[in-house]
Amino acid sequence: AMTVTASIEYPVGTFTRVRFGGLNSGSIPNASMLTSDAACIPGGIPVNTKFYTLIWYSNPGGTVFTITNVNPADGDEIAYGVTTPDMTGGGSITPAATIEFFPAAIIAQTARTTICIDGDSKALGLDDTVPNVTGDAGNLARSIGSTDAYINISAPGDEMQFVVAPNNYTNRLALHAYCNREVVEVGLADLMLGRHTAADLEADYATFLTMVNKDTWVTTFGPYNTSSDRWTTLSGQTANANETQRLSWNADVRAAVAVKKIVGYFELADPIESARNSGLWKVPNYTSDGIHETSNANQSIQVSGVVNTAVFAR
Repeated sequence: AMTVTASIEYPVGTFTRVRFGGLNSGSIPNASMLTSDAACIPGGIPVNTKFYTLIWYSNPGGTVFTITNVNPADGDEIAYGVTTPDMTGGGSITPAATIEFFPAAIIAQTARTTICIDGDSKALGLDDTVPNVTGDAGNLARSIGSTDAYINISAPGDEMQFVVAPNNYTNRLALHAYCNREVVEVGLADLMLGRHTAADLEADYATFLTMVNKDTWVTTFGPYNTSSDRWTTLSGQTANANETQRLSWNADVRAAVAVKKIVGYFELADPIESARNSGLWKVPNYTSDGIHETSNANQSIQVSGVVNTAVFAR
């Protein structure tokens, strides 16, 4: 368990204390979450306006493990140590780490449709650059954030076989209570690392949809390959040994037979693949590692309109 204090900074230099059961500090149980009281920001925060969350925690067991890097360009700062002061009421932080600790979700009162984005590092925007003040990054949030509220609970390296395993998804599943729609983009690693066939993945999706029990959209998967020239040409790219499983998954999704309970799907492959089912990334500057989209690729998905958020208002 760890002790935590927090505040919201908006506008810059004005801090609203976050309270927990009326107290200035709370205790987060080990391997669990803590929900704060509602915080009232005087005047509210306008749509698409940047604000900051400031969090201080004390834990005798050490720092929180995370594989999400700090993004200084987005205003992220972190400091840690045995005597790090509580600066949630203001102060100057000298960034000293490449880890970060942030809210699992910021829950607001809204009349907008709210989407849970379940994905891996591609949906999280691992190789993306935060495009604007909204912070929307990745191959889904860039499109969804312009019209709807969302909680992006994507996790790098996630596989659907792990998501549906007993007790693996408890905390993230709890966040679905604050959403009324679901977009799932987990499973490419299952297929391309040879751990699942497309049929296996489809079975796991059926299990997952029973868990979340919401109107759900799934996605096709883009290329996953290697290159002899850093993806500057089509001829230098070599398809993954399990490419047939990706093609099978995409075909079933497009035919609306992959998961019987889905509402629809988003075509994430076509805007970044050289041609449908080619297994090759468009060039140049669509990927830097054969797995993740660059900012250019994510922008291509966004401007293509394949993630049509109008379908959420059903």
